[in-house]
Amino acid sequence: RPARRAGVLLSGLLHFAIAITPHPNSVPTFGVMCMVRMFHVMPHAWTATLREALAPPGDRRGLAIRAAGAALVAGSCGFTSTPGFTVDYAIPLQFALCLSAARAALHAAAAAAVSESPERRGPSALLRVVNALLVFVVFGYAFLSQPLGLMDIGAASPFASIRLHGGSNHLLMPTGLLQRWAGDDFSRSDLFGGGVVRVTRTDSAYLNALWPANCTGELRPRITSLLRDGRHIALQFNPTARRTLGPFLREHFMHRWRPESGAPFEAFTIPAFELRRTLEEVRQSREAFVIEYERLPGVVGDEAWRTAAWRSRVAYTEDGRGGRTCRA
Repeated sequence: RPARRAGVLLSGLLHFAIAITPHPNSVPTFGVMCMVRMFHVMPHAWTATLREALAPPGDRRGLAIRAAGAALVAGSCGFTSTPGFTVDYAIPLQFALCLSAARAALHAAAAAAVSESPERRGPSALLRVVNALLVFVVFGYAFLSQPLGLMDIGAASPFASIRLHGGSNHLLMPTGLLQRWAGDDFSRSDLFGGGVVRVTRTDSAYLNALWPANCTGELRPRITSLLRDGRHIALQFNPTARRTLGPFLREHFMHRWRPESGAPFEAFTIPAFELRRTLEEVRQSREAFVIEYERLPGVVGDEAWRTAAWRSRVAYTEDGRGGRTCRA
C-alpha cells in the first residue's frame, strides 16, 4: 500500500535527522531500533532488498550503485558529535538502513503494480478486526496516553519538550488530565493524586543524577549563542535520557550537581507521585540523604506559579538505615 511505503520512508527520514543532530540531542540508536522494525511493514520487499544487496553485482551499473551507497554510508560517520567517540557506528548503520528502506519501497511499489487485479481478494474479517485493534492501540499510545496523564516518557515525545505536569505548553492539546481530576490531595497514594512539588535542595547523589539534569555545558558555543540571539534562556535539561539510559550511565558519564561544587542548586518541579516513587528507589540503595521541597497550591499554573508559589515547605531526612525525620 502507498501509505505503508510512505510511512517507512518518512520514518527513515525522521530518524536519520535525529541521528545527525548535534550532541546531546543525537540519538542514532533510537532510529536503528525503529528501522529494524520496519521489516514487518514490508517483509517481502525488505527480503528482496537484502538478497539484492548481498548478491554480487551483475553489471557496472550494479557495481556503481553499491559503491555509491558504501561511500554515502562511510561519509555519514562524519556526523559523529558525541564526546569521546571518533565514530558513532549507530549513525552509518542508521543511514544504511534508510538506504535499504528506500530500495525496499521501490521493490514494494513494483510488486504492487504487477499484482494489482480487480479479482484480488481483500483481508479476512478476522484480519480486519485485528488491524482495527492495532490501530486503536497505536492511536491511544501516541495521542491519548500523555494528554490523559497515563505516561510521562514515551517514544512519541522525546524531542517535543511537552510539559506533562502543571499545565500543558502544547498549542492544541492538554496534558495530565487525570492528574487535574485527582487534585492536589497529598495524602492520596494513587497514581494521579498528590499535585506538584518543587524540590529546592537535596544532597542525594541518586536524585541529583536524575534531576534537574542540566546539560547546557555539552552544547556547542555556537548553539548557545544562537539560542541567546533568539531570546532563549540558552539552557537545556535532559532528565528523560537519564531515566531511560539507566543508573550506570547517568552516574558515571553525565554531569550532575554536587553539593561541594559551590554552584547554586537549580530547583525543579515534579509530580508528587514521581517523588514518592523515586524516593523508594533511593531507599533501595541505602543512601543517606536530605531533601527539601515545597508543595505547590493546585495542580496547574504559569511560570510564576512554578517558580515561586507554595503551600507548605518540607525538610525530609533519611539515614540509610531506616531512620527518618520530617519537618514541615
